Amino acid sequence: MGKYEDLEKIKTLFDQGVLTQTEYEIQKQQIMNSTYNAQPQSTVAPDDAPSVGFSVLGFFFPFIGLILFLVWQKDYPQRARSIGKGALISVLVSVGVCLLFFVLALILGIVGTVLF
Repeated sequence: MGKYEDLEKIKTLFDQGVLTQTEYEIQKQQIMNSTYNAQPQSTVAPDDAPSVGFSVLGFFFPFIGLILFLVWQKDYPQRARSIGKGALISVLVSVGVCLLFFVLALILGIVGTVLF
């Protein structure tokens, strides 16, 4: 049982007249001050798993990948990580290709001015 169930139980006993006001307050304080061995409730969905399909989706649509990563971060952490990696790789590849074209343009521009 958790704290709330125990509090409801002693409230019912108090309302029925089984406990006096003093006993009720003492029991209530004991319940509120005690630590229960309650299992933490996991918010992670049981069907969460890494997914290559979501990585590919994030790669080809990085903006959608970012949105889904932010939405799924708590409920589906492994799936969110997969789609986030795909989106991140897509952005890095895009930046790399842009830098490569920039360097090639500089080289060809310099070579073009020297030759002509």
